[in-house]
Amino acid sequence: MAVKGPYRVSCRGMPLSQKTVGILIGIAIVLGVFLFFFRHEEPPPSPTPKTTLSAAPPTPSAEIYQTPLPSPTPDPTRYAASTSIKSVSPAFNFGFYIPREWEAEAVKQIESINIYDPRLPGGTNLEKSQIFIRYFRANNFLTLPSVKVLSRKEVTVAEHPAIDYIIEKKPGYPNFPRQPLWRNQKHRVTDVRTSDASQAVFYVFAKHPDLDDILFESILGTLKISPEPSLP
Repeated sequence: MAVKGPYRVSCRGMPLSQKTVGILIGIAIVLGVFLFFFRHEEPPPSPTPKTTLSAAPPTPSAEIYQTPLPSPTPDPTRYAASTSIKSVSPAFNFGFYIPREWEAEAVKQIESINIYDPRLPGGTNLEKSQIFIRYFRANNFLTLPSVKVLSRKEVTVAEHPAIDYIIEKKPGYPNFPRQPLWRNQKHRVTDVRTSDASQAVFYVFAKHPDLDDILFESILGTLKISPEPSLP
């Protein structure tokens, strides 16, 4: 049976015109294209979280541990004990600190001790003498009749009574034998009493005229006197 005129499509009994059908078909095509591209479009990759690196403390090089520490400053002094001096008189029984470079020797012929600086010029150790030490035994401080006392001062040395003198050999007397030449000139001497015995031993510390007074006093300040020896 032929249909005359424009055809109509009905939906649930409602007639649809040809124009309406075309619009619906166009919408369906657009929707299909949209769904196609939307379905194939991958979401952008999530940003990779940034890792914050904290700088680790530098590891010390092995060379640092292999480098030796600086040596401590050497002690500029050393302890000199009279008993360690070869052939020293048994009358000496003391010790004190002297400059490390200095040496000590016994002068056996006159029972004395010579403290000298080997770095100084001179043909003998007596010419290099800085402190010359003698002793005597008496009941009180005394001086030789051959010396002139220019000054006299009572002092204390290492808790021992002492007398500090400035002396000079009197003219007309011979030079002191086996002693430094400066012993015949004006110089400083400190006599130290070693005990309260009626007949005590006295140590005589004579200083070179050019030796610094402060150095001399600091040396005597370290003096340690042992119990007085038994002397004949």
